[in-house]
Amino acid sequence: MSVRRHRPPGITPLELWDAVVDGVALYRVPPDDQADAIGAVVRALREQGITRLRGPTLSALPIKHVVIAGGGDTAAAATAIATACRDVVVECVADPVWHGVRGGERLLGAHGASEHGLVVDVGQTAIKRSWRGRRERRPRDLAAIPLELNARAPDVRRAARAATISWLHDAIVDEREPPSWVVLGLPCEIDDDGAVAGCSYPWDDGDAGLIGELTAGLSAPCLVVNDAELAAVDTPSDRRTLVLTIGLGLGAAYRA
Repeated sequence: MSVRRHRPPGITPLELWDAVVDGVALYRVPPDDQADAIGAVVRALREQGITRLRGPTLSALPIKHVVIAGGGDTAAAATAIATACRDVVVECVADPVWHGVRGGERLLGAHGASEHGLVVDVGQTAIKRSWRGRRERRPRDLAAIPLELNARAPDVRRAARAATISWLHDAIVDEREPPSWVVLGLPCEIDDDGAVAGCSYPWDDGDAGLIGELTAGLSAPCLVVNDAELAAVDTPSDRRTLVLTIGLGLGAAYRA
């Protein structure tokens, strides 16, 4: 079994969730102001680059096209971006919840595994799975796997992390019908060694063992991809395209 961080050619992951807008990190902006804040982030990213609260500054990008997917309010974000960036083409995909899964299916096809491959796209509020032509959505149980655990007691965090591992492992590893390939999309930064950054799930920033625990017992090769990169795989374009996934947070990737 081979599990590796995969970086789709021509696609650059961007971390915009902590982009600073008017002195406030995007993830701290009130829900009613999120769409306008996303518009301001895209405008700033085009014009001068973006300062992040917890990461490096992102240089300006010549964005000509914005594609929006995800389970959040994509229409409001599209309107805000079009207002903030009037010379940019903005569009929402037709089936935004499953756009990342379609990217995973494209990756499977590139490896000759369209028929017996598995895609697991882990969102902040639900898992989306594609397996043998069937699609399934599994909502996150917020009682067992609550949000924002950074300030919780260590024993509570350990229990929530164990529940997370069990839930995700069950979606990825099925010994009854082993897939020929697996594409796993995660809603966080992933370095080349497989360590993950923190997010709304109860694992720690820099967790180097998580992916191994999620895929324990898996016999098929597995490509691990950031979820916004996965969405960008299904966004063919000859323009300089920013792909946004809007849900509990904001994911982003850039197609040069």
